Amino acid sequence: SLQIGLGQALKFVGEFREAAAILEEAFQNLLHQSLVVDSIALLPVLVQGLRELADIRLREGSPDEAVAHLQAGLDAVGEEAAQRHPQLWRSLVDRLAWVRFRQGKLDEAFGLASSATLELASGSEDDPVTLASLYNTLGGVFWQWGNLPEAANYVENSLELYQSTGYAWGMAIAYSNLGVLHYVQGLWPEAVDHFEHAYTLRRENGYLPEQALNLSILGQLRIAMGEHAQARKDLETGLAISQRLGEGYGIVIAEIGLAQLAVTQSRFQDAIAHIDTVMDLSEAAGEHQVTHARWLLALAQAGMGDLQTGLETAAQALETAQTSGLAEMETDCRRVLGTLHARAGDYLEAETLLRE
Repeated sequence: SLQIGLGQALKFVGEFREAAAILEEAFQNLLHQSLVVDSIALLPVLVQGLRELADIRLREGSPDEAVAHLQAGLDAVGEEAAQRHPQLWRSLVDRLAWVRFRQGKLDEAFGLASSATLELASGSEDDPVTLASLYNTLGGVFWQWGNLPEAANYVENSLELYQSTGYAWGMAIAYSNLGVLHYVQGLWPEAVDHFEHAYTLRRENGYLPEQALNLSILGQLRIAMGEHAQARKDLETGLAISQRLGEGYGIVIAEIGLAQLAVTQSRFQDAIAHIDTVMDLSEAAGEHQVTHARWLLALAQAGMGDLQTGLETAAQALETAQTSGLAEMETDCRRVLGTLHARAGDYLEAETLLRE
């Protein structure tokens, strides 16, 4: 248990390799102990360790390994885990739902998170932190599906639960997600306020990986607000932290932000270089970020004079968004595709896409 706590602490400060090594050593000790101790008594420790190791693998850009660890945990608690060990089962399903969300498998993420919340109510004293985490995932799914009011409702409930337990890490996540929801609605001052709340919590508590992600998303917001110099500073700082930690997802978010800034400033070759990095890390990125990178690539290709290739890339991005049920990305893809059709002189198709 002490080793797993140390592994978790190292994960929070971004020491993923050392954290994973300590967790794996803890598992070896558990296997030895299980020969002489009731294995049921060791289940909570085993489940906590597998959840932490899965989270590390996801951060390193290996979601399939994360799923394997979580499935091992579900196998350990048994077929009737939801009835016999409900808290352990929920904690594993919660993380599995999150991994599926990050991979862009929204229907599966929704099904998992919904199944784990059926017997819990808001404010439940049974397991408020896990419930808050499940609400956060459900909020993310509804955001991707384009249902912003429902998304905001879930995230606000998540924040209230985290505040009730004083859990700073969870509060920062909820503030960040509220920032994203305000950002996509064009409520930029409110979004900045939420992101700054999150960043303060993460800086005070030393959550380095989340600090990097916070800076990168804040950088994308500053691009929309026209604050390009500060945006670049935030994005490059976030990228440097993620590169030092070796966190693939954080690198992806920063590179997409830098690509978006480069497109905005007509530095199309720079944009393509950033997008190439995203594509090299596609497993860590998930469908949402890959789709984002593709419509940015379409704009860069058109900006460099290859309008036909840009149209093809934008159409491919739209197809991915539709297939994956990414409503927000589908909106952006139609906007980009409509803009490029207008450049090509196909105004009727452009108008149709933009109206859609």
